Amino acid sequence: MSNKQIFQTDTPGRWIRFKWLSRVLIILLIASVVAAAITVTSKQYPSLPNLNPAPKKLTKEELDQLKKSKKYKDFKIDKREIQKLAIARHLHQLKRPNNKDRINAAFYRPWEAQAYYSLAEHISKLDMIVSEGFFIKPKTDTLVANVDTGLINLNKKYKKPVLITLSNYVNVNNATGGYDSKDVERIIKDKKLRVEFIQNIVRQLKIFNFQGITLILMKLKIATAKTTLLLKMIFTQFCILQAF
Repeated sequence: MSNKQIFQTDTPGRWIRFKWLSRVLIILLIASVVAAAITVTSKQYPSLPNLNPAPKKLTKEELDQLKKSKKYKDFKIDKREIQKLAIARHLHQLKRPNNKDRINAAFYRPWEAQAYYSLAEHISKLDMIVSEGFFIKPKTDTLVANVDTGLINLNKKYKKPVLITLSNYVNVNNATGGYDSKDVERIIKDKKLRVEFIQNIVRQLKIFNFQGITLILMKLKIATAKTTLLLKMIFTQFCILQAF
């Protein structure tokens, strides 16, 4: 068994390399501390490029050359078109001045990203709001209410008249869908179903305190007379509702 220690060698080379490596590391550490101290305490800052330079004044020759360029001609055309639009808008305003009978209505589409913020900003200036919310549950005669909570909460404060859409559109997965005409046609053809369906509409309107509906019933193959009958029944029911 050897009498030497684990790290013992016959030559001092390893110890010398260790000493120099330690010295280099200490020097680098001291230099880093000094550089950090200078950086923190220094009040001298490097000059930054001017990101907002003052506009350069063009000479007469440069102005003449610019006026002959295609970019300047395109700008003159655009400016002329804008002036024409402004004049046409002013004439339109003169012919149709603002009056108290005008209704400021907005179509609120809750699925759009900025819809709620736009409604919150302008709702105080509106006379009426139209939004989607009533649908017919597929293969049933049931009315389903899917009204945006943002609209409901805002209108608790402003109490604006709201018309809610009643549609036969069926949303499959928020990306695809289609209009279901069979359920609507079955309701229209049956008198009992028509009455129950209209009563269901009235109940939902009272729950949300809405003033009426807008019908969006697409791709119907039923006779026009039957559809007109449904509309008359809805109109009559709403006249009675308004009377109360």
